[in-house]
Amino acid sequence: MNTTHIVTVSAYKGGVGKTTVAMELAGALGAILVDCDWDRGGASGSWGAALSDGRLLRALLRDSPPRPLRRPGRPDLVPSSAGLAEWIGDPAIVAGRLRDWAEAWGRPVVIDTHPGAVPMTDAAWAAADVVVVPVGIAWPELRALEGLLAERATAFTLILAPNRVRDRAVIRPQLKALVNMARTYGVAVAPPVGDYPWLPRRRRRSALVLTPNPGRAVAAAAADFRSLAHKVEQALAVEAPELQKQAEVLEATHG
Repeated sequence: MNTTHIVTVSAYKGGVGKTTVAMELAGALGAILVDCDWDRGGASGSWGAALSDGRLLRALLRDSPPRPLRRPGRPDLVPSSAGLAEWIGDPAIVAGRLRDWAEAWGRPVVIDTHPGAVPMTDAAWAAADVVVVPVGIAWPELRALEGLLAERATAFTLILAPNRVRDRAVIRPQLKALVNMARTYGVAVAPPVGDYPWLPRRRRRSALVLTPNPGRAVAAAAADFRSLAHKVEQALAVEAPELQKQAEVLEATHG
C-alpha cells in the first residue's frame, strides 16, 4: 500500500457492522483509524476512547494533524468528538485536511463515518482512494445500498463488503440481488465476512487481526477480515478516480 492511501468505510444504513469493519481493516492494513462517527457505539467507544477527547474537532479547526492514541492490540486511533454532531464544515476543505494528515503521518488512513450523508461523511468520501461499503444481506439493507450505488458508483472506487453472512442457501435470493447490483453498477464485491454471533458480545477491545495466539473462532473471523483487507489492497493498486470528479458528484448530490 501507498503510505498515504485513505480508505473510507461508509454505509447509508446503520447496523451493518461498519465500525467493526473499520477497526479490523485499520488493524490489518497497519493504518491510523480516524473516527468521524460521534455516536457512542462507534469506533472510539469500541476502542475505549472517550468522545470528550476533542482532538479531532480541534485539529479540524486548527488545520493541524492530531496525535493518534496508541495501545497494544488496537489500531492507532484519532477518536471522534461529541461536537462533530453540531459542527458543519465544508466537505472539500475537510477532505483536503484529511489528505494532508495522511501525508504528515506517512501512514495509510481508515476513516469510520457516521451513517448517511452528513458533511463529515461527505468529506471522508471526497478524501478516499477507496470506499468500503459494508452490506447486510437483507432486503432493507440492499434497498439502501441500491440508493447509494445510484448516487455514487460512477464517481468512486467502491468495494461492497458482505458482512455477517449466514447460511448462503437461506439468503440466496439476497446474494443474487447483491451480485446483480454490483454488475449493474460496475463495482467490486469482497469475499464475505461470516456471521460471528459472539463478536458483538466480546469484551476485549483488541482487534481480531491483531490478536496474538488466537483461538479457533477468533482466527476464523480474523482470516475473513484479512481477506477483505487484501481486496482493498488490490483496489488501491489500480488508479483511483480523480478527486475533482468526486467533489463534483458530492456537490451535485448535496447542493
